[in-house]
Amino acid sequence: MAEAKVKKAWYKSWWAITLFIFIALGIFSVFIPSDKGTNAPSTETATTGSSNTQPPTDTLITKSLDDMFPSRGEIPTEFTIDSSQDLDIKVIPSSVGLESAKLMAISKLEGTYGLIGVNMDIYKFSSIENAKLYYDIFVNGVKQEGGYTEINMPTTKATCFGYELDYGIQAKFATGVCRNKNIFFMVEGTSSNTLKSSESYMKDIVRNIDKRLE
Repeated sequence: MAEAKVKKAWYKSWWAITLFIFIALGIFSVFIPSDKGTNAPSTETATTGSSNTQPPTDTLITKSLDDMFPSRGEIPTEFTIDSSQDLDIKVIPSSVGLESAKLMAISKLEGTYGLIGVNMDIYKFSSIENAKLYYDIFVNGVKQEGGYTEINMPTTKATCFGYELDYGIQAKFATGVCRNKNIFFMVEGTSSNTLKSSESYMKDIVRNIDKRLE
């Protein structure tokens, strides 16, 4: 009599073993912590981090021109204020982007016939680039023409160039031209019929205006 064939248990079949493996992997994966949102920065974090590394952008100076000039209390008492007026920006050459310009002039007598005056011109441009362009054109024009003595300007936050034109006792001009962001300003000291220079007055006004632009 032939020996009866023993039937293999169902859980030992290949399909059952495969099923057990898939079930085990599924259960095991539940206990593995996901690193999503832990190691990888979120969109908000990444954006914030990148924005903090960007260099700060320069902001335009928006205060009024009147607020940039020295006040009466900051001008030596021996000086009188001769004029303060708006300038016609249409007749100022090479002034691309010029929005407004103003002049202020002060003067004082020196001795019997002498006179010392200081003229202040302040230009407000629409952009930093336009102010820089005007400054560069002005300074390069002075340098190309020559005939001047360069003056060491006081340490300021503005970029400045100073020079003197000497015509003897008849007239001396000490001029400082500066640029701070979108503002260009020029301070011209004039002395006539006197040996006294206007350079120190010019420098004092340059310091004053530049401080007001902070």
